[in-house]
Amino acid sequence: MWAGWSAYCALLAHRFVADPSVTASRLYWLIAFGSCTAPLSYLLNAENAAAPASGDAERRRNIGGAMYTLVAIVAFAILACWPSMSKEPFGWLLRHLM
Repeated sequence: MWAGWSAYCALLAHRFVADPSVTASRLYWLIAFGSCTAPLSYLLNAENAAAPASGDAERRRNIGGAMYTLVAIVAFAILACWPSMSKEPFGWLLRHLM
């Protein structure tokens, strides 16, 4: 699911950066990356705040959240460099969203 969200953010950034009137393309990429990772950070913080603070369970939640975030970051980086890679796994999703 988060790789699909990363694909959406990366391809939306590609769409806006392709406009000839865009002069600050790095800003679009920064906003897209933030949009990709911010929901995960928010959900991880909300989950840690709502759950009881026991050492082992909290550590497992943090490791799981870090793994989800890492998947989203790697997917965003790959799809930002090679947007054509999103056609096969996420083509059905992106057709409905874009």
